[in-house]
Amino acid sequence: MTPSFPLGILQLWDELQQMQTPGLYWIHTDRKADATVLCRQVIGIQPADTRAALICVGGTPAEIVEGLGEVGPRALPLFSLPESGRALLQLQEDLRRGLRPRGRLLLLCLPARIWQDEAERARLHGWLAGMTHWLREQGCTLLIISHGPGGDALDAALRTEYGTLSGLVRLRWLQDRHSYQVAFWFNRSGVSANQKLDLIPGGSGWQVRAEHQQQPQPRNDEHLILCQKKVLEGGEALSDHWRLFDSNEALAEAGQQARAATLVFSLQYSQNIEALARQLHRLRRRRGKMLKLVVREMAVSCVRPMSGCC
Repeated sequence: MTPSFPLGILQLWDELQQMQTPGLYWIHTDRKADATVLCRQVIGIQPADTRAALICVGGTPAEIVEGLGEVGPRALPLFSLPESGRALLQLQEDLRRGLRPRGRLLLLCLPARIWQDEAERARLHGWLAGMTHWLREQGCTLLIISHGPGGDALDAALRTEYGTLSGLVRLRWLQDRHSYQVAFWFNRSGVSANQKLDLIPGGSGWQVRAEHQQQPQPRNDEHLILCQKKVLEGGEALSDHWRLFDSNEALAEAGQQARAATLVFSLQYSQNIEALARQLHRLRRRRGKMLKLVVREMAVSCVRPMSGCC
């Protein structure tokens, strides 16, 4: 069975708790101290035989693993990287040389200020795409926990990565409470999106506030609109519920993780009709009738007979 890994947040239901393999998840915390607690909690909840590794950027892993005691994996390789985007570009090669990555849970803890300027954020898309491909090859799960200033700009950039990221969460510190804000989260239990619940810190780490434990919010993605960029003719996403994709192929791939979202495809040329019809047919068969499929014809197309597609 393909392994999955829990976050360890107490009283958090499975749709938001489990990380699938392969998968790339990202949680940003406003404060470094909150990120440290979360990292420690994720490590501590893993069974002793879990193959994991901890990578810290601009800090030392000892700050996180200190005080874990006997809980967590028996062996936990530790890596420390300098605080620069350039170091992350070498991460895949460093992991290949430093350990056998296959089947591991990789935790990457780093400050958000690495992507504080637009040039670095522009490189983020390519880095995430490459990392996702590498994780699939290696059968790994990567959880990135970023922290500190720069969260708003980073969050805006990452919300366009629906389909590349398996999950995106913001843990906000609101003076009197901590708000766990889920943009989206994929695992074998389904897709959850646009969830908000309060967390409280405790001796065992984060846990869901009691009033959120009884009545979980609806766990679906029915308000999400996944759209091929050409449909908007150069326009921006119309709200936080929209996710834009460069191609119909990328949109269809993201749709394989969706449950009740709306997918909007573009059709520009007659010769593309058959390929698009096959993508739609495959999505309908695999994801069911709850998925909403829309095609915008960008130019007049001459429909010709299609073979082998129903």
